[in-house]
Amino acid sequence: MSPVPMKLRPGELKERRIKLELGLRCEICGDEFPHTILETHFIEGAPSPDCASAEDLEAHILVLCPFCHWDIHSLRVREVEQRSILLFRPKEVRKRIRRILGERVRSISIPEKDLEETVRDAFPPHWGWGT
Repeated sequence: MSPVPMKLRPGELKERRIKLELGLRCEICGDEFPHTILETHFIEGAPSPDCASAEDLEAHILVLCPFCHWDIHSLRVREVEQRSILLFRPKEVRKRIRRILGERVRSISIPEKDLEETVRDAFPPHWGWGT
């Protein structure tokens, strides 16, 4: 029986790419975490992702570790203070995040087998590839 591929929704894929764009670091403490641990925080007043521009969305998203994310919610950090964190985001990174948010991405399946095996399956030896 072949393994069931993992499905990624378009939003999850964009979230991963944004976390990678930020170097897998929390935007408050600066510590590095695996992408599965980092969380996306939406600053209050964030527009609906379905109808907002990439610029609007980027100005409302922070990537945080669970500790800093908890602090923001439990300490009721004001919106203006949350937005001030965005001032430390480099201009080039902001631009790349906006590009990611503006892309139309379809769902993809990631095979659970390794890349070499996937290539072997996709390009049989009689094609002359992967030999």
